[in-house]
Amino acid sequence: MYRFDKPGGQTCRAFYCSALNQRKPNMGNKKKIENAMVDDGQLHDAHAFLTKIACTDSNENVDDPFGDLPCDDKPIFAIVDVVKVMNEQAKDSRLKPRLEAMIQEGNMRSLASINDAMLGQLIPLADKFPNFSDVVLHYRKALLLASLSQPAIVYLPPLLIVGDPGIGKTRFLRELAKVLSVDFFQIDMSTTSAGFVLAGSSTSWSDGKPGFVSDSLRQSKVANPILLIDEIDKVSSGNYDPMGCFYTLLERDTARTFKDEALTIAMDCSDINWVASANYVEAIPAPILSRMTVFKVKAPTREQMPAIAQSVYKDLLAENDWGKRFSQTLSMDILNKLSVASPREMKRILTSAASEAVFKHRHKLDEQLQIMADDIVMVEDEANDKRIGFL
Repeated sequence: MYRFDKPGGQTCRAFYCSALNQRKPNMGNKKKIENAMVDDGQLHDAHAFLTKIACTDSNENVDDPFGDLPCDDKPIFAIVDVVKVMNEQAKDSRLKPRLEAMIQEGNMRSLASINDAMLGQLIPLADKFPNFSDVVLHYRKALLLASLSQPAIVYLPPLLIVGDPGIGKTRFLRELAKVLSVDFFQIDMSTTSAGFVLAGSSTSWSDGKPGFVSDSLRQSKVANPILLIDEIDKVSSGNYDPMGCFYTLLERDTARTFKDEALTIAMDCSDINWVASANYVEAIPAPILSRMTVFKVKAPTREQMPAIAQSVYKDLLAENDWGKRFSQTLSMDILNKLSVASPREMKRILTSAASEAVFKHRHKLDEQLQIMADDIVMVEDEANDKRIGFL
């Protein structure tokens, strides 16, 4: 089996997959492979294969030196474009290392696909996040429709979640990403001052660098990650329209050739699963709203909170090595006490309660630990001078 995990292997893989798809690739690719700095052994095999396939009728079988390598991955950019920009911008000392890194990272990403188990896991997800049940149902329908295509790729239409902070959207989307076997990235627009944080800025500027979109796609193991643009209604525009890139990114046809301002290389963002959140829709331009399905998500009801509190607790234990030392369930007294807190506050309160339980039982740490009701300190306890975050 030919190894694509050697230096430059992703480069050969890119041209190899292109050859299989196009059958007769441009033979200029041979020189471009050389420019992409693959080693001699790979260069020989790649040249031999590309030469042979280019000279062979599309109906004939080709003796493939690469073996039975599956080619269901997707290129998120073209290596030849990177090489071209490297040659054109050879004197740009800040851009060159980034472009070299892109070649080393490789341009191929897998595409998460839909299966029956995945669809089944969405049902308990709605129970775990009851205030997002309408969103889950919307996604279930979208995925069922997408499953009729071949290949059945995980693709969710752009979504805008309108609701107050702390309703659990980030935690919900992280859990959704796990179910869908995709990566999750987020950016909080309320904490960024630069308008070009999404689409990058030219390296001709002193602070020029790639943006959130291209960085996330390059870091992702899949070509269809979930990207959350949190508090999109609080962007700081200045002299640059930070939402301008969404006119391209939220349409699949134009998203295929999105260019980061710093990299100036077309990247295929057409399979990204977009989610944005906002407190108010009035600040969002109508053309962008028209490209998204809007869901108003309310804070969980008092009746829904015990199930959410138990879910937050289980996630907290799973995220920490010390979690295995604690009982996996909370008493109903604790769950009811936590019902006045937001999902975001619950995690902080339960972490503090776990610390309290360990301290109380520090002489019996060989036993299983259990959080008790009196370990829970709520904001309402201020009259007793017990404030969250203070000892």
